[in-house]
Amino acid sequence: MRSKRVVKNYLYNMGYEVLILILPIITAPYIVRVLGADGIGISNYTSSFAIVFSVFGKFGIDRYGSKHIAYTRDNKGKRSKTFWNIWLLQFISSLISIVAYIIFSTIQGNSLKLLFILQLPVVISSLIDISWFYIGLENFKKIVVRNTVIKIISVILIFTLVKSYSDLNKYILINSLSALLGCITFWNSIFKYVNKLKVSNINIKPYLRESFIYLIPQICIQVYTVVDQIIVGTLSSVTDVGYYSQSLKIPKMSLAFITSLSMVLMPAIANLYEKEDIKNIEKYLKSSLQITICIGIFGASSMAAVANKFVPIFFGEDFNIIIPYMMVNSLIAIIIPIGLVFTNQFTIPTSKNREYVIPIVLASIVSIISNLILIPIIGVKGAVITIILTELTSTILKIVLIRKYLNMKELFKGTYTYLLFGSVNFIIVYLSSFIVRTNCISLLFICGLCFLVYGALMLIFNNPIKADLLNLIKSKRKDRKKIFY
Repeated sequence: MRSKRVVKNYLYNMGYEVLILILPIITAPYIVRVLGADGIGISNYTSSFAIVFSVFGKFGIDRYGSKHIAYTRDNKGKRSKTFWNIWLLQFISSLISIVAYIIFSTIQGNSLKLLFILQLPVVISSLIDISWFYIGLENFKKIVVRNTVIKIISVILIFTLVKSYSDLNKYILINSLSALLGCITFWNSIFKYVNKLKVSNINIKPYLRESFIYLIPQICIQVYTVVDQIIVGTLSSVTDVGYYSQSLKIPKMSLAFITSLSMVLMPAIANLYEKEDIKNIEKYLKSSLQITICIGIFGASSMAAVANKFVPIFFGEDFNIIIPYMMVNSLIAIIIPIGLVFTNQFTIPTSKNREYVIPIVLASIVSIISNLILIPIIGVKGAVITIILTELTSTILKIVLIRKYLNMKELFKGTYTYLLFGSVNFIIVYLSSFIVRTNCISLLFICGLCFLVYGALMLIFNNPIKADLLNLIKSKRKDRKKIFY
């Protein structure tokens, strides 16, 4: 029953991630040509501040909240009490964050003041975002369906209303309001799952300390996922923010595919841990890590190989400067997901707070120091080097700190084969890209070649995933024979 629920949630989440992958492919070529590097840079620069304030508002509840709902989801009374206390804590912290952001926006220079104010809905959304509750219930259908509708509406509005650089205000407002609207829609059905708030049940104190523990790493994560753009914009220029953010767009889009499994498994593993079912936790971890590494290496090698054809077609020749940046940034498609497997599927569900916090804090320190040293000297290149160095630091530390709880040798067994497949895939596809023209047909050809080469290697040579599939097929055949006889 549990495995069916996990598969169902994964398919829902994967369907949504496919949509998230497709929509930017549709909108990005249009937006970069309409707004240019300056417009994209300003939008990302101002939104970075709003996201940071939003993170403070959520107070680490995104992950902390879903874990505790997973613990109590089988008891409506406990679930209701847990939900209201956690959300009240979120409400108070978000209110403080909203007031602070309004003050921050009003003291900005005239050129950016309005744009910062237009990002306010992003901060307000932190007050009413209860997606963590539905994640804890493993009700991914509700999240996926509503977010899908809002995403599609926002895309339609972008194509309808954003026609030139002068429409930058409209573009920012569409994106910020869509974030807010997505959060509002979760409230119309909340009372199907929880009882009404009872004043006698209010006691946020027990949740305060642990939420704060989760807030620290969330702030640190923003340091090397959002604050880097703020540093680029401050020490270099908003145009460079545009180049840097676009070089990360495709690698980060690919992460959605790879990390959706981690998000689905987190509440499932939390529930298993509450029941002390360690055997199934290790089983999920091994399968998830194998799939993550396999897909991650395919994504990283393919993106690096096709970058010189993809960038001029997708972003336009004005963005050719980001080709080497995108090739280097493609490495995050494998580095980040490995770290997230251990974070979302082990340290958070099993409340290993020390092992969760330390890697993120140290990685954020590496990010700040490296960015402040490198960006003034080599500009965007410094930010590109820093993000790889930071993510590598975080992932390695996670593995080192939790190796005493898990058999790492067994978990990573055979994964070197995917690295070999990825290397061969990159060499063949990258060399092939030089013998075809730069047009859409050629791009489709080399993208298809990526799937062909990597897929053929997976089928021809032995690897853990192939072995697991063959064993599954054999066991199914044996079961059918038993039924037949």
